Amino acid sequence: MDTKLTIRDVPARTRDILAARAKRKRQSLSSYVADILDREAQTPSMDEVLDRVAARRRLADGSDRAIEVIREQRDSS
Repeated sequence: MDTKLTIRDVPARTRDILAARAKRKRQSLSSYVADILDREAQTPSMDEVLDRVAARRRLADGSDRAIEVIREQRDSS
């Protein structure tokens, strides 16, 4: 389900740049910014990547369970 989000105190210049980019893509400003936020949310943060690496290192004993967990993490990305 979609939700509303209000962003306050955006500099006018930033708003104008984003609006111009949205117009070039034939999107509303709201739709354009929602796409940017969606892409950002789908990209793992550095902390998330490092947590995955640490988990894989802990499981690096070669056990069948380690391989299963790594495949689960890979497939969930």
